[in-house]
Amino acid sequence: ALGLQSAFLGPIKYSVLPDYFKNGDVVLANGYMEFGTLFAMLIGQLCGGWLMASNFAYVVCIIAILSAMYGFYQCFNLSPLPPVNKKISFNKFFFLDVWHTYKLVSKNPNSKINIHAISWFWFLGSIFTTQFALFALEYIGADGKMFSFIVSLYIIGVGIGSFICAKISRRRGVKRNLVIFSMLGISLSTFLLVFLNTAKVTLHEHTDLMILRDNIIDFVNMGVISICSGLYSVTCYTDLQLNANSENRSQTVAMANFFSALYIVVASIIISLLILEFDIWYIILFTAITNLFFCLWYTLNKPKDAHSTNAINMHA
Repeated sequence: ALGLQSAFLGPIKYSVLPDYFKNGDVVLANGYMEFGTLFAMLIGQLCGGWLMASNFAYVVCIIAILSAMYGFYQCFNLSPLPPVNKKISFNKFFFLDVWHTYKLVSKNPNSKINIHAISWFWFLGSIFTTQFALFALEYIGADGKMFSFIVSLYIIGVGIGSFICAKISRRRGVKRNLVIFSMLGISLSTFLLVFLNTAKVTLHEHTDLMILRDNIIDFVNMGVISICSGLYSVTCYTDLQLNANSENRSQTVAMANFFSALYIVVASIIISLLILEFDIWYIILFTAITNLFFCLWYTLNKPKDAHSTNAINMHA
């Protein structure tokens, strides 16, 4: 049921924002939505983990049901929007339908680039959020409680980056150079993180405060990675929304979700194979290097910034 909700929610919420918000407000709306989503995830993880550890599973169930009911109620407060494309047909072969939809939305080169840029963001995110735990354990000496802090730091950083991006883009229009700078920031901070921690550490009896003090630079690098991730994601999503054809904007976002899931699966497979032969240190380093190649691809294929500015003016 949650998967079905996600399948509909992503294309709907991102495709309707340009109809509810005009001019640069759509960028700010994206920032608030991204920040709110991540903040809710953080609160849910912290409260849910504490409640489950305290044997309050029934409280978790009640909160989940009430949250779902509140979301259901809020859906009726949205202003109705008329359909812009009534000629959509579906094929009984799912993957054939996906391929035809991808070819349709890829006729817009901006949409094609942003679909893969957004998917790459989730590729990186799936690796960082799953592998940083092992890296922090083996090279920083962090325990489970400290990793909860790292996850919180990542989520808060992405939210801050999203909000900063929204403020910048609202005043100056969508700046695709933010994507390039963000990818460079992610790779450079990852390089610093791995090269400052080249030797494994043994688990010691240091307190969490001592670990935080002794590895402050590492946590700063993690914070930079998360903030750059927020800048990256909001810019790409906003660019996708404003420049996609209004007739198939929902399908464009749906394709971005489909390929994001595909990239995550590919990342999982690659990590599963690499972890058999290589240490986590090399895997994190490999991810940062690969990100530079994708950054080069995006730079060479990036449309001109004037396109997005014109799109914002056109919506105004």
